[in-house]
Amino acid sequence: MFYEPRKKNHGLPHDPYNAIVGPRPIGWITSVNLKGDINLAPYSYFNSVSTDPPMVMFASDGRKDTIEFVEETREFVCNLAVWDLRAHVKDTSLSFARGINEMEVVGLEATPSVLVKPPRVKASPCALECKWLQTIQLKDIEGNPAPRFIVFGQVIGIHIDENFIKDGFLDTGAMKPIARAGYQEYFVTTADARFFLKFTEAHKMRAQSRTKKTQE
Repeated sequence: MFYEPRKKNHGLPHDPYNAIVGPRPIGWITSVNLKGDINLAPYSYFNSVSTDPPMVMFASDGRKDTIEFVEETREFVCNLAVWDLRAHVKDTSLSFARGINEMEVVGLEATPSVLVKPPRVKASPCALECKWLQTIQLKDIEGNPAPRFIVFGQVIGIHIDENFIKDGFLDTGAMKPIARAGYQEYFVTTADARFFLKFTEAHKMRAQSRTKKTQE
């Protein structure tokens, strides 16, 4: 099949786009405003965009409380959304009145961060303390503003539950992070799904050979 998103001519009960671009990591974002109100919300348009320095982004459909809070204090925390906390992740995706602490409502314990004001989810195995860099509003191909805002932040502090460090490596599969797909579907990363793609010297030599032939 082929369809054009603007025409919505896919002929299916629901647009399959998000089922193609997925599963997507979930940024479970803690933020506070200048009054000290705490907000916790999951964003499935989230990812790391740099390792040196480490930077992350999350995108919001509209200027929600999270963006307002982040821009006020210029700080936020990305908590890792995992299988054991899946119900809490879903519950914090609901709309709450501004000023309501989602952590308290869904029964999550908060714990202080080290370098930023927003607290982190104590039960989450990893958390990234971030400083806000910028917010960008997207535009479509005609230059019209789209109702989508992307927040970028630099990671200045990282928390890791040492129970998940094995032989000097962080065991991603053991943490069981969850990811969003299309519709109401989620996926979980497990150790059983792990596989490796190692680059040997032979791989490198073949790649160099192909590059040389292309240049010739």
